[in-house]
Amino acid sequence: AYPKLLLPGFVDAHCHLPQYGATGRQAPDLLSWLDEHIYPAEAAFADPLLARTASERFFHALAANGTTTACVFTAPFAEATAIAFQAAEASGLRVTMGLNLMDGGAPVALCSPTEGA
Repeated sequence: AYPKLLLPGFVDAHCHLPQYGATGRQAPDLLSWLDEHIYPAEAAFADPLLARTASERFFHALAANGTTTACVFTAPFAEATAIAFQAAEASGLRVTMGLNLMDGGAPVALCSPTEGA
């Protein structure tokens, strides 16, 4: 018989779904890291098939590591966010989630005007 430990589910108060695939990637500084790894990872979520596959993987990984509740930032695309909500609901996890809003300092394809957001 192995010793057992019962713990409550973990809570991740700040995570970015599109950045999950870029875990462990490095660059010399923050701006290089964003340009080389994070912005391309965010932009890839414009593809609904990638958004679905990545979202399912992300929520599976949360649950597999004991996280039962999370505050999640999605990619700045409405369709990718809707897909992420479907994956979150199917996962059974407790999630507060919303579209990531960037209005400057990022590639134009990832920026949204703040008016109306």
